[in-house]
Amino acid sequence: GRGGGGRGRGYGNTSRPTECDVFMNYMALNVIDTTKEFDIVMFKVVIQDAEWVDKVDPETGAPIINPATDKPLRICKPREIKRSDDDEVSKRRFFAKPIPWRIMKKLVSDQVAIDPNFVLDYDGAERAIAPSNSAIPKDGAEYAVCVKRDCEEDDPDADRVKNRRFFVTLTKTHSIPFATLRAAISGGDAQASGHTIDELAAAINIILKSTAIFQGMIPLSPQSSAVAFPLAQQSKLSNNRMIDTFDKTKVLLSGVTQSA
Repeated sequence: GRGGGGRGRGYGNTSRPTECDVFMNYMALNVIDTTKEFDIVMFKVVIQDAEWVDKVDPETGAPIINPATDKPLRICKPREIKRSDDDEVSKRRFFAKPIPWRIMKKLVSDQVAIDPNFVLDYDGAERAIAPSNSAIPKDGAEYAVCVKRDCEEDDPDADRVKNRRFFVTLTKTHSIPFATLRAAISGGDAQASGHTIDELAAAINIILKSTAIFQGMIPLSPQSSAVAFPLAQQSKLSNNRMIDTFDKTKVLLSGVTQSA
């Protein structure tokens, strides 16, 4: 369409492009530390809306009073929401937004403040992994997480944005020896371990994508295997000569993509 008020150049009667060429430099992924042996533990992630409620006595149902304040004790618990036939659609919409990443990043930062050895990598949807030689979550671990409703925690206007609370549950599903992942990355016979290619690829992809995004990169789309540095950093990563060699209709992005 044309630009606002006719001032923009627009495309006139030409339809907007729906495809673009992508040029990439591929680099090999190598395991640097080959001496440590541990397992990669996979978790199912459930994120629910949460609310503060009075803690009650299970026998009498009466609120439990905090002796120090003489007020009811408050606990964070999942908010009961009626499910519908559109639940899967709502779930896909939720995971298509940035907020699941912000929830998990806040969860990790909260736990690292308690134990610096806490580690958790997330895939942006319903899976997470952690190395067994770190302070990993327990099976069925529950976390109350509070994040800003519409912005990052370090946003300059964050103090003016309301908080939103979530309840995160992590349930262990299975473990994969790191030696098996090392064999898969190195081109060895990883299937001999009994794990499927999908399981191995999922674990490797979670490590790559989570590490990139936790370092401040952004996915090109919710399910994308490619992540890029924020636009504000792109000019610092590429010199002007490199940018000038590209056709002006193309955009040069620096980032990482997973090819397998």
